[in-house]
This record gives sequence, structure tokens and C-alpha cells, in this order.
Amino acid sequence: MSKSFEQYEKYIEQIAEHFYKAIQENNVPWEREWTARELQEGAAHNPITKTVYQGMNTLSLDTLKLEKGYASNAWLTYKQAKDLGAHVRKGEKSAAISFFKFDIKTEEQTVKDNEGKERVEEKEVRRPIFKQSYVFNIDQIDGLSQEQRKELMGIIKDEILPTKQFATHEQCEKILQNSGISIRHIPGEKAYYSPTQDEITLPEKVQFKNEGAYYSTALHELGHATGHESRLDRKFGHDRREQEYAKEELRAEIYSYLQAKELGIAFNLQNHESYVKSWARNLENQKEQIVEAVKDAVKIVSYVKENYMERSQERTKELTLEQKKELAIKGQARAMAAHAAKSISR
Repeated sequence: MSKSFEQYEKYIEQIAEHFYKAIQENNVPWEREWTARELQEGAAHNPITKTVYQGMNTLSLDTLKLEKGYASNAWLTYKQAKDLGAHVRKGEKSAAISFFKFDIKTEEQTVKDNEGKERVEEKEVRRPIFKQSYVFNIDQIDGLSQEQRKELMGIIKDEILPTKQFATHEQCEKILQNSGISIRHIPGEKAYYSPTQDEITLPEKVQFKNEGAYYSTALHELGHATGHESRLDRKFGHDRREQEYAKEELRAEIYSYLQAKELGIAFNLQNHESYVKSWARNLENQKEQIVEAVKDAVKIVSYVKENYMERSQERTKELTLEQKKELAIKGQARAMAAHAAKSISR
């Protein structure tokens, strides 16, 4: 295991422990509803670099903002604060921001041609290197004038967001369509993903309180669907009392939250508090399960981006058919076992 990977693993574990504490205290960041406008004005960001944080950084900073009661979601490095003529208040602790840089090298590799003869070729090898920087919320910084503070808090909506392409609801529909996963709408109160049918079931759109509630629920079920054996191949729990079930719900919920934030759509999940309490009970003293769930949620975001946001619907459907053909070859025994599984319900 490389040193860079070890650092990344340690960082994930730190975030997971922080997140676990938030669950125990009923202080998870998405328990509060938001609209698209509130999202735009409240996204975790660096007003100097005009960076809107995403993925794991969003989860970390949003949780910390709620825990500490910060009024703003603007974050600066120690040097940026100093360059503004301000300073970080004594005793304040920074928050880590993670990112990857790639070390690109050319290496010689031995390959075989069609006739089995070996030859040496030069290939470009990209190795990810885990990096971190440290930021402070502007509420941790003294010495900023009222004008500076107002300007820093206003940059997010006046300069960053107009240049960022936030998803329309049509784009969210496109992601769902590009997945190639069947979605049926049935009047009622149930929303769930069936691994045996590889199908998502949702109530009719008009039954939801608003569009945000519909799409956040659909994304939650899409998160479940990525665990199908033809995709990320995860284990599903089929009993609400099982830790694996709670872990899967946690994965899907974190994914739904991160995806909604990244796309810039309103987020609103009903009955969320009961789910949080359920996870806290089922995963009590099981921090390693939280760590794995957080990692898996980030993997889902990457998988959806690479497979459903950046390829055409026709190509996705073609690949899905190929995957299903490959699955059929695996044998009837596995298929019969899969059909015995119960649906993953929301």
C-alpha cells in the first residue's frame, strides 16, 4: 500500500468518525430541507479561488458548519486570510480539504503481440497522489472588515454560481434514462429498488410535495441500483434489522445528498429522521461500517458521473444489454439465489 493511499484512507476514516458522531447527535447536514436558491448561496466554497467544493469535501465541510453553527459556508486558507490583512483566531482548528494530483511518467513495459512475441514499449503511467490543504471558516477569522466579509460572502452567488452549470430537472431525467434501469411509477406510498428485477419503483410524480422531493428520492434508489452485480456488485441486506441493510441505506443516502449538491437541485427527503435513528441503532459501535459506507457513496458518485452523465442513452442501453448477457452465462444457480432476495425498500 502506497503512502499516498494510506493518507487517503486515514482522511476517509476521520470524516467517517465525524459523520458517525453527527448521526448519533441527530445533526447530519441533510436533515434540513433546502431549495435550489439556498443551495446556491450556501454551498461550501473558497471565495478567493472561486472553488465550489464537491464530493467528500462537501460532506466534511457541511457537517462541520452545522456542528459549529457557522453562519457562512465560505472557507479560506491561513495564507489567504493573512493576505487580506486578517488572521485566524488563536486556538481555532482547520478543516482538511482533499484532492488528487497525478504523477505522470513514461515507463518501459514488456508486451506480447498476436503471435506471442515479446517487445518493449513505452507507456504513459498516471499515478494518483493524495494531497491535502487546510481551510478555516470565515467565522474563525478576525480582522475582516464588514465590507470584506460582505464581499466574501457575496462572491458565491455573484461570481461562482452563474458560471457553474447547475443541472435542470431535464438533466436529472437524462441521468436516470442513461442508466438503462427500468423505472415504473405506481400510485401509492412505496419507493424501492428491486435487485431481482433490476427495477426502480416510485410513486407518481404528482404525489411528491415538490420536484426536489421526487428527484432526491429517485437518486436514492439509483444509488441502490448501482450495487447490482452488473455494476458495482455490492451486498444488499434484506432485513431492516441487519447491519448490511442499514449500511446500504446509508450509502444510498450519502450518495443522494452528494449528487443533489453537485447537480445543484433542491433536496428534500421525507421521514429522514427515522432513517437516521435506525442507522444509529443498527450501526452502533460499528464505525468501520460507516467508513465503508462513506467510501462506497463516493464511488457511486464517480460511477454515475462516468457512466450516466458522460455517455449517450443509446450507448448505455447497449452496454447494459451486453452486461445482462454476460450475467446469464454465470449460471442458473446464482440467478435463482438472486430471485430469492427481497426488494430493497426506501
